[in-house]
Amino acid sequence: MSSPTPRCRNRASGWTVERQTLFLAALAESGSAERAAVDVGMSASTAYRLRKQPRGADFATAWDTVLSIRAARLTEELLARANPPPRQVYYRGRVIGEKVAVSNRLLLAMLDRTMARRARGSGDPATVYYAALARLAALKVNDSTGSATIV
Repeated sequence: MSSPTPRCRNRASGWTVERQTLFLAALAESGSAERAAVDVGMSASTAYRLRKQPRGADFATAWDTVLSIRAARLTEELLARANPPPRQVYYRGRVIGEKVAVSNRLLLAMLDRTMARRARGSGDPATVYYAALARLAALKVNDSTGSATIV
């Protein structure tokens, strides 16, 4: 992750390096720029303004990275909620079966978002992963020498 952006003139009430670091930590926790700004005693509009300025390039990069990491964590959490482990069903103190409550609606919504990202050609981790798999699939490994050639 990039380092926070130092200011040309330090203002105690401005976006100091410490405030930027605290903002990024709060953003990672909440996912909301508005809430993170309030947590560090600033306004979201000044955070967005710093993000757009040339001197805020590192701050913007760190902000994007934090949101990407948060999105990956949320995806894992949603998958866990959409496909929970089976629960045992009891009758008169004995296990008589298992019950699985899968949320197809949640899985379809996640799939829809993933497909939309791929269609836009974004550089999300899933796209990079599948592109790498495609490149690997195009390699043919020579078993006798262990070398790989593109088919």
